[in-house]
Amino acid sequence: MNRIYTSYLERPFQTPFLIATNCRDIAQKLIIKYGNYISKVKKVDKNCKMISVLKNEDHYTITTLQSLTETDQPIEYVGQYISKNTEFDDKIFALHGAAVEWKGQANLFLAPTTSGKTTLTAYMTNKGCGYLTDDCVLIDRLNFNVYPYSTPIRLREGGYNLLRKVSPISEDIYVLSESPLLRRFTYTPAFCINHPILLNKIYFIQRNENNNKILPMSNVEKIESLLKAPIVEYPLSIEYLKFVSQLAQKECFRLFYKDMDYVKDVVQS
Repeated sequence: MNRIYTSYLERPFQTPFLIATNCRDIAQKLIIKYGNYISKVKKVDKNCKMISVLKNEDHYTITTLQSLTETDQPIEYVGQYISKNTEFDDKIFALHGAAVEWKGQANLFLAPTTSGKTTLTAYMTNKGCGYLTDDCVLIDRLNFNVYPYSTPIRLREGGYNLLRKVSPISEDIYVLSESPLLRRFTYTPAFCINHPILLNKIYFIQRNENNNKILPMSNVEKIESLLKAPIVEYPLSIEYLKFVSQLAQKECFRLFYKDMDYVKDVVQS
C-alpha cells in the first residue's frame, strides 16, 4: 500500500484545506507553491475542506465533496479548486493585488492577472521593500491594517528573465512545472513582513511601452475602481459600500510605467 502524505493548508483569514495524496512529488510541490502555509496535520479546523489526489500511472484522480476528476495537471487543478472554494473572514476585505512595505507602511499595487504586478513586486522587494503579498491583499475593515499573506512569489518565465536582467534574485529558486505553459520560477523574498501594518497608498497600475506617469484620482474614480478590485464578489450592502467609501479616502493613484525603477522612486520618495 502506498504511503499517504497529508498537507494542511491554513492561510490567514481564509478557508483551510486538507490535501491527501499518495504521491510525494505532489506533497513537495504544494510546499513550493504555498510555502509556510502548508503544514503537517495537527488539529484540523471543523470548517476544513478535503481534497484527495491519487496518482494512477500517468494521470491523477482528484476527489472533493463536489466532484471526481482525472487530470495530468494536479497542482493546477488543486489550486483552481482552492481558489474557487475559499471564503474569507468577515473582518477582512480581500483585494486582487500585491503589497509591499516601505518605512513601516503598506503600498498596494492593484491590477488584473497578467498585468505584471508579480514581477514588479519581486523587483521592489529586491530594492529594499518588505514583502507582504503578490496576489491577495488582506485589509482589516476596522483599522485599514494590511495583513501579510506571503506565499512564495511565482514568476512566469518572461517575468523571471526580465528580473534577472535588471535585478538578479539572490534567494533560492524552485521551478514549479506541470507543462511549459504552467512553469513558474518560485522563491520567497528574504525580507517578509510578519505582522499587520497600516495602509499607506493604493496604486492602480498599468504597464506600457511609452512613458512613466502618475495621475491623481477623483473620489468617484476611487470608489468605482475599488469596487472592481476584490478577489471575491461581495454583496452590495450598505455596510460594504460605506467601507469602500472610507477606503477611498486613502491616497489612490493611477500609475502608468514602462520602467520598474520609476515605480520604486514613486513608492520610496
